[in-house]
Amino acid sequence: MTEKIDFTECRRIPGSVYNGANGKKIAVEYNGNRYMLRMKICD
Repeated sequence: MTEKIDFTECRRIPGSVYNGANGKKIAVEYNGNRYMLRMKICD
């Protein structure tokens, strides 16, 4: 099983937000790498 990464305390990269048809995405920096994270609302 793959290890889950907690992006909660990662630095957000300002100005890198995408509001597309598949949901909102934000850019964060984790261990020196940039990641785009998709927001998913759970019921």
